[in-house]
Amino acid sequence: MSNADKEAITKDIEISRQLEAAFQVYVKDISPLVARALANAGTKRGTNKKYEWNEFSRERISTPITTALALGYLDATQKNVSMDTSNVLAWDTFRFETTGWVAISDLTMYVTEVVNSTTVKAIKIGWTDAAVASWSIAVFKSNLLPENSKKREARKIRVPNVKYNYFQIFDTLMENSRTLEGSDAIGDVGKIAFLRAEWFFDIQRQLTEILSYGTRVKFTDPKTNKEIYGAGWLAEFVVNSIDAGGNALTQVHLDDAVWQILKWGWRANTIRCGLEQAKALSKLDESKLLINLDETTRGNVVTSIQARIPVEGSKIDTIMVDFTMPEDEIDVFDISNIALIPYSNGAIREMDASEKGQDGNALRMIGEYTVEAKNFDKTAVKIKNLA
Repeated sequence: MSNADKEAITKDIEISRQLEAAFQVYVKDISPLVARALANAGTKRGTNKKYEWNEFSRERISTPITTALALGYLDATQKNVSMDTSNVLAWDTFRFETTGWVAISDLTMYVTEVVNSTTVKAIKIGWTDAAVASWSIAVFKSNLLPENSKKREARKIRVPNVKYNYFQIFDTLMENSRTLEGSDAIGDVGKIAFLRAEWFFDIQRQLTEILSYGTRVKFTDPKTNKEIYGAGWLAEFVVNSIDAGGNALTQVHLDDAVWQILKWGWRANTIRCGLEQAKALSKLDESKLLINLDETTRGNVVTSIQARIPVEGSKIDTIMVDFTMPEDEIDVFDISNIALIPYSNGAIREMDASEKGQDGNALRMIGEYTVEAKNFDKTAVKIKNLA
């Protein structure tokens, strides 16, 4: 490869990087969700049409016991306890709660042996005793390992789970005639800026639609016989919802959504909704609104919401109004787990699309991205069927 070829390739790469940076600046005010998802990609790039990522569970380990433990049943002698043992190992310690998350004294059970999938052998440690009703919840506290303990098997709930999505190609084409090129009203610099702004708007709209309504799919075009790939949308990875039953949004709905995410070990920091639910959010705090007599602006807009849960991670700092969202839904999620990942050397770029003999020129803007929605089965909750 000649030095001239190397210089041309280097120049093309630098132009692509500048265009990608310019696109991220442009979408920041137009589509905050797309802008944040692009920024979250960081240095991640795809090298295969199928993009995979690992997910880890942060939720606490707990399982119900299926038979009651009478007062004094657990002692220093090994006793059988009936429970699901899929995430239980020898040397584990457990405390007990009712199904309503209420602690049952300070009784601590130490597992000496996992007998089978439904039974462990255990003893009581410590001085506290209590009776435990059937279907109470055994909550994992910690391991109590002996000296010089050997390697143990991995706990199933802590083994990474693999999710995937496909890369999808997006493009838009802009043409201008020779007459437009010579127009004094636009000029060369203004013309390029104008066209790029229109390209950017079209691409961001496509990316927003994919985040809202994309389809994870791989198929063969029956006419061209070429493989087609589609990137799945965020909702494909959301499995948890709260049904409002046709009622108006309340603070309770938001508190419940935030609590679900918190108890799984994550943070709730973002709301995404349409215009009508944005209005509903701004009505929640009307009773607390104070207007000074010298103010000339009336009304209020809520830009952040504190769930009525006094713990770190319960404040929603960002409210995104997205006109692609259904008007009867609100998504509550952790925005740090969303990313729009570009394919290697597939971030947004320009190429000449003019045809031979064309009275003017054409430029094509093209990019290849996929949606990463990491741990969205635990970091997102949809509030649906809102009035």
